[in-house]
Amino acid sequence: MKKGSGRAGEASLDGVHVLIVEDRPTISQLIALAVEAEGGMAAVAGDAPGALAQARKRKPDVVLLDLLLPGTGGDSLIAALRALPGCATLPVVVLSGAESGLSRSIAAGAEAFLAKPFDIHELVVRIRQVLGARTGSAG
Repeated sequence: MKKGSGRAGEASLDGVHVLIVEDRPTISQLIALAVEAEGGMAAVAGDAPGALAQARKRKPDVVLLDLLLPGTGGDSLIAALRALPGCATLPVVVLSGAESGLSRSIAAGAEAFLAKPFDIHELVVRIRQVLGARTGSAG
């Protein structure tokens, strides 16, 4: 059963496990609600240690990552997440309001970047795109 409001199902996240790493609870909860409304499952962490704990508990299919986290920055967290067993090719979508976000995302190895503020539908479509690129299918 398809959930969500994606055009012709293109934005559906049925069964996708998304790890949201964002230090602002309001933003992370809004993203989690959007992911769940599209059929996905969301786990939320507010910092690098929380993100690593969540990823150890259950390997995500994709990570949505704020670069400007307290303590360990998001760009360093990408490498730490990918060092976990089974996570070497974990797709990461960076979400940042910082002007340097795009270049930092590319340098850190993220697959996609979205500038804050962003449209939630655009975020869901971007998640499908990075997952499709990893599996070789069009998202």
